[in-house]
Amino acid sequence: TSNKKQKKRSTTLFGIRFWDQTDAKLILEFEHPPKSIHKIAFTEEGSVLAVAGDSVSVLNTETAELLCKVATESEILAVNQDGSRIATRAGTGDEGEAKIKFWEGKSGQEILSFDAPHSILWFSFGQGDRYLVGGRHDTRFIWDLSSAPDQPESPLGKRAK
Repeated sequence: TSNKKQKKRSTTLFGIRFWDQTDAKLILEFEHPPKSIHKIAFTEEGSVLAVAGDSVSVLNTETAELLCKVATESEILAVNQDGSRIATRAGTGDEGEAKIKFWEGKSGQEILSFDAPHSILWFSFGQGDRYLVGGRHDTRFIWDLSSAPDQPESPLGKRAK
């Protein structure tokens, strides 16, 4: 017989847990995230968390409430300053174009979609949510979201490092 105590396992196979750094106590646990987590993004003040994987879940970090779930797979994700818009990249092929899609942060409704280079590896909202800035290894892209609502200037300020 072994004197080793068995560790109590969480019933949540996949999730996100927040721990207090001073006493290592679990503060908050989300059981809603997708089964495979590729990326997480917070709002500036940390009250909204978006989790991308086989779908995108948008969560309130103060109440642990699931705000919405978007049925789209994405490995690239950004949340605007107040959590009202989520940006995802759809399409991961090695050739051709991908789509950057914008979703309403509370309802999960798609509000905008436009073509983007498939090789974009990251993006984030910038300057009061007016721009979406993205890039890959040696190139940066800046889309002006205040231009035509159905097709932002694409890309504005494309440049190599």
